[in-house]
Amino acid sequence: SAEQRELLRLVGLDVFVVIRFLDFCYDTAFWSLMLACLTVVPVFVTADGVGEVGYFTTTASNVAKYSNRLWAIAVFGVLQYAFVLRRLWIEWEIFIPLRYEFLETGGLDEYQDQFRHTCLIEYIPHTLRRDKELYEFFDSIFPGQIRRAEVFVNTESLKNLIDERQQHIVKFEDTYAKKVHKMAEYIRHQKGKLQRRGRFGSSIPSPTEPKEPRIVVVHEIDKPQGCFSPQNERVRDPRTYDALPYRIHEIERLNHEIDDEFFRLIDARRGVVPPRRSVLFIYRWLGLKYFGQPDTTKLRSSTAVVEFRTLTAKQQAIQCNITGSSNVMAVSPVPPVHDIIWDNAPVSKSLVRARRVWSNTVLVGCILLWSLVVTVLRSKGTLSMGLFEEGSALRALLDTYIPVLVIECLVRIAPHVMKLLARWSRFKALSDIDLFVFRWYFSFRFVSFVFAIIGGSLVTSGQQFVDNPYGFVTELSRKVPEQAQYFTAYVIVLSGGPGFFFLSQCHRLFQTWFVRQIVKEEALSERKLMQMKGRINKFATEELMPLYIFISMIGLLYGALAPICLVFVAIFFKLNGKITRFMGLYLYGTPYQSGGAHFYTVNNIYFAMMYMMIVLLTGYLSFNGTAWKASAMFLMLCVTGIVHLGIQRTFINPSRALALTKARLSDDLRSDQFKERKLDEYEKVKAALDEAESVDEEGLNRLLQRKRQLLLADSITDEESTPLTDDSERLESISRGTSAEERRRETVENFRQRYRRMASRHHGSPVASQQREEIFAYRQPVLNRELWETAPRPYRGGWNKQMSESLDYWA
Repeated sequence: SAEQRELLRLVGLDVFVVIRFLDFCYDTAFWSLMLACLTVVPVFVTADGVGEVGYFTTTASNVAKYSNRLWAIAVFGVLQYAFVLRRLWIEWEIFIPLRYEFLETGGLDEYQDQFRHTCLIEYIPHTLRRDKELYEFFDSIFPGQIRRAEVFVNTESLKNLIDERQQHIVKFEDTYAKKVHKMAEYIRHQKGKLQRRGRFGSSIPSPTEPKEPRIVVVHEIDKPQGCFSPQNERVRDPRTYDALPYRIHEIERLNHEIDDEFFRLIDARRGVVPPRRSVLFIYRWLGLKYFGQPDTTKLRSSTAVVEFRTLTAKQQAIQCNITGSSNVMAVSPVPPVHDIIWDNAPVSKSLVRARRVWSNTVLVGCILLWSLVVTVLRSKGTLSMGLFEEGSALRALLDTYIPVLVIECLVRIAPHVMKLLARWSRFKALSDIDLFVFRWYFSFRFVSFVFAIIGGSLVTSGQQFVDNPYGFVTELSRKVPEQAQYFTAYVIVLSGGPGFFFLSQCHRLFQTWFVRQIVKEEALSERKLMQMKGRINKFATEELMPLYIFISMIGLLYGALAPICLVFVAIFFKLNGKITRFMGLYLYGTPYQSGGAHFYTVNNIYFAMMYMMIVLLTGYLSFNGTAWKASAMFLMLCVTGIVHLGIQRTFINPSRALALTKARLSDDLRSDQFKERKLDEYEKVKAALDEAESVDEEGLNRLLQRKRQLLLADSITDEESTPLTDDSERLESISRGTSAEERRRETVENFRQRYRRMASRHHGSPVASQQREEIFAYRQPVLNRELWETAPRPYRGGWNKQMSESLDYWA
């Protein structure tokens, strides 16, 4: 719809997928609740009962074993999961066109053409780690289709120097701001503008005049040699300096070192490598010459970007095997410009994989410990410790709601640990970090779900499953209805928690209050004030989506066994849907886009959860009912597998990369649009020149002046305009002949030649026909000297402003 399209334009595809998923979960919960009111709820309430009271009279626990009433659970489960599968299929039908649009355009107007045509190359051999050699290599495979190739330079040392300088700049600004604040406080007190009294009316001692800020710097020096002292021993020598001059001196020193390192990198990048006659194995396969010798300086990384002239050529490079090996010349789509972590771009992919293995190992150990924590907190009577009577409100609070709050607070620490591990792993894209956190954070949520039901640690539960799988599933199915009240309480607690916390922005309000009342704005540098005012809060998709899937799991499992929980699940998704929509529009931003890549992970997780829930319901019906009732859910399990396979073949596999036919159609469309636009321009100019052929030179000038006035009617008036013969560059470019007739003929001919040249070159590609030098968005920004910050930012009005002149504003 038009409303959904506008929402997509405003929030981006990633947030739009989250909003659509919340709508999907609400629809499944609400309509499942309506279905439950017609099927399982009347059956449970009117059952004979097996000693259950209160809340449990509305659950499956109120139905006796082997009762025919259990057929209602089977019927409801089949209808519920059939509706979920149908809605999930519809979501894929909506998502796929948006995914194709992102693959074609990148989702942003800025640098759209470069994103469409650029690939990321990894595992580059040493002999190809130069721009020229890499360009010739790909040009030999895709003749005439390469626009540029740039190998990333290892800028680790340069980045460290820039970071060190930035630390000195920030500390200088902070020290200067605090100095100004202390001096202002002293002067205001001296002038009587600030009267401070004690609790009993006695005057507080006036502040002393602040001294110049000092800093202690520890140097390591060689210890003087003695008779018994070891050689090459270094000792720490602390020295005290004036803080501000010391910072300025360090900034100037680092400026020189950064310039030297920068020019060293530039010289190494532009250096000419003498040719060799040996042949690399890749070139031996392709029958090409050997271009250069290996780079022994380690300045060039094994990662590069290659920009193609057409989208079709880019997709061919992505979908084919360049060298016949998976660890040589690996080609993949380049992430969007704002998604790349430029500090990690030159890092070898082998290092990223090795560190990711270590991070996964650490998180596996954390999950083992987390299973123990959940088991202890969920043990019956752990917090109440048997001090209160059975059924008392205080005992229910301690054993039901307090564990929910404790588990929820503890599990929210996990994403921060995962982000630290992800940064240590040196992922090259921010979306990769989000996906890493998303998967592992859901793993912690899943462990909380499972071990809240079965109890015991992961090790003991795994041993039980290995020894007796059928008995383990049967015992798990038996315990499922007993935990309905706990998970209902979990949904109730979370319904007004995280969403309203992010919406209220309490943490931002507290930060602002702390700065204004405790720290004082006067004591903050201009940089920190601008950061507080202009900071864009990122929409935490990697933290919210695991929570939403977790709540959806509760609705899928307990919709048939404890349908009253669907009321709170539907309320949860309705509230969070409204909150998320508002936050995406007004409070949070998306600094980068992944094209809805997390939706693939959501699909895989959701189907895995559906398989698990169906198996649990099948085990419950098998344990409490008959094989016929369990076979109905087993049939639903088969249907779910068929739909899963259909989604995989119909939507997922084709949308991983853009099809060559779609890429070719996109190129042809853009080429046709480019030709039509140039043809329209040609016809307009030609019509104007034909109109000018019937007038003399003076009439031509008047005609051009009148057309200029029409074009600039919105910005100037007739009195402000001047004749084109005096100051118009446009007239000078047109009027080069000695007469009006010669000027007309020359202009028309030049325009026709220019149009034919631009329209015919490169098959009308609008990118390839650009004559001016464009900015390449995928060039390492650390090598752009214009982006460097070489001096501290002025404090408010400037460094040279007199102290007394700035006091009236802060008084």
